[in-house]
Amino acid sequence: MTQQAVNKYCKINNFPTQNVQSIFYNTKKDFSAYLAYKLICGRNSFSGRDSSLSKPNFDHLGSDEFCWQSFTEKRV
Repeated sequence: MTQQAVNKYCKINNFPTQNVQSIFYNTKKDFSAYLAYKLICGRNSFSGRDSSLSKPNFDHLGSDEFCWQSFTEKRV
């Protein structure tokens, strides 16, 4: 939904777009450490759901693809 709105705005205003990827950690094996850090810091306390490393319940974060390793693999 957000991507569609941005694309529409850019098209109307003749702005170029570029696909990007959010990067939160270095390698895919760092994913569990990243989840542990977010749990320890209470970054999902707004959700009102129980969470653990096996089921962290972080909205929009159910993949280990948010890493530098994944980004470089896609660019090869």
